Amino acid sequence: MPVLWQPRPLWELPPCPYVNHTPPVTPLQKLRMILVGVTLFLPRLIVLLVTLFSTYGLAKLSVVGWQTQPRPTRSLPTWRRIIQKVLVPPLTRMNMFSLGFHYIKVNGRPAPRTEAPILVSNHQGFLDIWIWLWQLLPVGVSAAENKRFPIMGEIMLAFQTIFVDREDGSSGKTATEQIKATVEDARYPQVVIYPEGNTCNGRALCGFKMGAFLPGKPVQPVVIQYKNPSLDASWCEPLGIPVHILALRMLLELNNTVEITYLDPVVPTKAMQESPELFARAVQSAMAEAMAVPVTQYSFGDTALMFRARKYGLPPEAALMEMDRATQVFGAGTTDCKECLEHFANGIKAEHGGSVPKGCGAASSVGLATALGLEGADVSTSDSLMETFDQDKSGTVSFREFVAGLAPLAAKRKAEEGSFYARAIMELKENVLK
Repeated sequence: MPVLWQPRPLWELPPCPYVNHTPPVTPLQKLRMILVGVTLFLPRLIVLLVTLFSTYGLAKLSVVGWQTQPRPTRSLPTWRRIIQKVLVPPLTRMNMFSLGFHYIKVNGRPAPRTEAPILVSNHQGFLDIWIWLWQLLPVGVSAAENKRFPIMGEIMLAFQTIFVDREDGSSGKTATEQIKATVEDARYPQVVIYPEGNTCNGRALCGFKMGAFLPGKPVQPVVIQYKNPSLDASWCEPLGIPVHILALRMLLELNNTVEITYLDPVVPTKAMQESPELFARAVQSAMAEAMAVPVTQYSFGDTALMFRARKYGLPPEAALMEMDRATQVFGAGTTDCKECLEHFANGIKAEHGGSVPKGCGAASSVGLATALGLEGADVSTSDSLMETFDQDKSGTVSFREFVAGLAPLAAKRKAEEGSFYARAIMELKENVLK
């Protein structure tokens, strides 16, 4: 059958950075975990809970009578900072000790605020926050949904964390303004930012957001690497280990290891100040080299799509796009891809009698036609559409192939005519299949 139009080309996806790589438990490891459970688990758990609630209590004490929501536009007074600086770091270090982190290797040194008001770090999980409370007590930047976590949300509020709603574009603009204001005000401590905007497994760096680089100030890259071969400490959703299981595994490990490396500050050139993307790439390259890992263009958009895919009954990994690159190649943002995913899932459900078979993440010709709003299309049309969308000639269409096929159609219509999906279907029905 003839190809009706030329889809946008696909590329080989890098390995997924949202998979926890903890190996299966061996009999020897199981025996060791039993011994740790019998001898050390209860004392460790007691220390963990005591230090956690003590940190929470001191954080609350340090802001008694101080407004924490909405975030104030001025720094905490010095006496409140002193309460935090004197008592919180040893408590968080004891907390990490109870989780098996008996020795933490630190390479290099943190630059003073005058040399680097912003630090950027890779992000693998909840322990990264404890590391920063132990090391520097900086102002953090975090996802808005983390405010809802009991205890941890209150602790972050006490340390004047800047929160970002990752689903709201205007929230990102507000957060950028708060970052700039905090950096310019010397009364604040340094600001630490996770430019990946998400947690991943540390085997690659994901795409960087621009918030850390828009102020045009020197940035110190910091690399955090967890190195226990029997336990991957990364908290990746939705493909990873649930956080409570991860914490339990840490308590049952005899020893956990983490290494912190402070790299030399990157002072932006004039070109970098004019182009935050250039600045971000320089910092990202330095971090990737120090970690000995590749750079990818995965982003929080991929995580959002995986959660949406699971909601529809699809395998989460079926929705992976390498979203930053997909936006450039296909002209479709995360919101566009979410809409496409809904229609794609509906197509698969229609071809299987209303539900998605377990593990099914691709559509046949019937599902493809339904996803395109062409239910009941004749065999010739369905075969031509399959020939057009099925780039790898597997006999089915993946979600990436679906979006790649829609992209040239959507590009032919004006943006004001509707969403990415709506424009593509309009073009398909009015000009391709007329």
